[in-house]
Parts: sequence; C-alpha cells; structure tokens
Amino acid sequence: MLIEPYNRKQKKYHCGKKLLKVEKDKKIKHIVLVIDLQSAYCARIYEDGSIEKIFDITSSVRNKHRQGGQSQRRFERIREGSIIEWFKRLNEKLKDVKGNIYVGISFVYKERFKKYLSLENANKIINYDRIEYTGLCGIYQYKSKLEKKE
Repeated sequence: MLIEPYNRKQKKYHCGKKLLKVEKDKKIKHIVLVIDLQSAYCARIYEDGSIEKIFDITSSVRNKHRQGGQSQRRFERIREGSIIEWFKRLNEKLKDVKGNIYVGISFVYKERFKKYLSLENANKIINYDRIEYTGLCGIYQYKSKLEKKE
C-alpha cells in the first residue's frame, strides 16, 4: 500500500480546547483607541483585516444625575474629579503603545482628553474622529471609517 505524503502550507496545533495557528509576520495597518467615559478599547488592525486587542479598561466615572438637592454641586465635583483621573489613567496606558494612534472619542470630551495627554502621547496621535460605540463594536466602526477614507 502506497501513501502519498500530505503537505500543508500552515501547521495547526491543538492546545486544550483552543486551535492555535502559526501566524506569519503581519504588518500593522492602524492602531485604534476608542474612548468613552465608561470604557476604553485599544487594538491593532492588521493589513489582512484581523484585529488584536492591546488593552480594554473600564472607568469608575458615575453617570450624571440631578438628585442631591444641596449636594448636587458636590456630586458634580466628584464626577469631574473622576473624569480627570480616568483621562490620566488612559495617558499612562498609552505610554506602553508603540506607533501612531487613531482616536475615536466624543467631541464633547476631546479637548479635555487632549489637556491630560503627555507630550509623548500627544505626538503619537494622528487623528481624532467622532465615534458612537466603544469596545470591539467601536473598533469595527472606526475600521470601516478608515477604509472609506483610503
């Protein structure tokens, strides 16, 4: 009995329940950061269209409310302080990211976010765009915006 060898171009390894592929060197096309007051999601977009998460963090900023009576001003000050802390935390996370970054953020908070960026991180950012979603949905939305511009 003669059996011909089976040649594959790409090897696949099974490790537990996950199927891991041997990936060739991919070129990074864009690095995208999508920011909201509730969460931030940063990812690399490769030329083949695949997306790799760099980080995904959530904030402790509370939602606006009008309750409180005499304490309403105090609640507003606490919320403003937590927004500042959120933007400073994002600035620290961005120091680890290498390369130019596209940022999707609501234009209401764009100038305030720029105010708390370090000079190094501010030079990394190529473009600010308005985005409606955060998380992976926001990354896909921004990816389609970038593809339309090209």
